[in-house]
Amino acid sequence: MLDQRFDIDALYQVRAAVAAHAAELGIQGELANDIVIAVHELASNSVRHGPGCGRLRMWAAQPALICEVADGDRLTQPDAGPLAEATAPVATGLPWPSEPGHGLWLVGKVADHLTVRCDDSGSTATATFVLRA
Repeated sequence: MLDQRFDIDALYQVRAAVAAHAAELGIQGELANDIVIAVHELASNSVRHGPGCGRLRMWAAQPALICEVADGDRLTQPDAGPLAEATAPVATGLPWPSEPGHGLWLVGKVADHLTVRCDDSGSTATATFVLRA
């Protein structure tokens, strides 16, 4: 399991850690790149639109890889009070959006599943990737 806090100065280290963790799990090529892109987008959203920092957790849960990015330094709990949840399946055939929000759009394009949960203390985005043989 990868568990790493980050801020604007650590986004490069987040990308490097995600790539290294994916390689340790035997994930290569396009899927590895998609995972790095998705996590970077989620982390940069926490920095730019959230409190300026966040926490990444990434773990394998066969047959999937779960990448969770939370605003700030909080741990998310599925039962941590009322949450507004939005789920985005993989988007296909959509043009690149030019308005704000294209980062989440991009994550929805490369992840097999994207969930964003928000509460009063921030948001948590979880991108799930199916691990292909």
